[in-house]
Amino acid sequence: LDEFGVDAVRLHGLPGTRLVWQEALEELDGRIDVLINNAGVFEAAPIDLPDADWTAAWNRTMQVNLTASAELCRLAALHWQYRDSSGSRTTATAAPTIPSGCCADTTPLPPR
Repeated sequence: LDEFGVDAVRLHGLPGTRLVWQEALEELDGRIDVLINNAGVFEAAPIDLPDADWTAAWNRTMQVNLTASAELCRLAALHWQYRDSSGSRTTATAAPTIPSGCCADTTPLPPR
């Protein structure tokens, strides 16, 4: 993104989604214009695993693939409401699975 003159930061650090969001805000001087939610993990969970192991693998998959994405969408929407930044958008690869009320719009940003 540097070639486009865009400041960007990668968000890592599940399950501390709020902490990761705050660190990104600090790194970007309190302004985030776009969130690209592109997290995903696959953990094999064969049906013959012991119950606790199967559930742990399934829960991690849901945490990374759905819950963290929804949490970041929520934090982004709250940030943009606070900033009154109607031109900001987020896009998510799991958009159909994100709860309603979260942004899942791929509308291009207007020029600055």
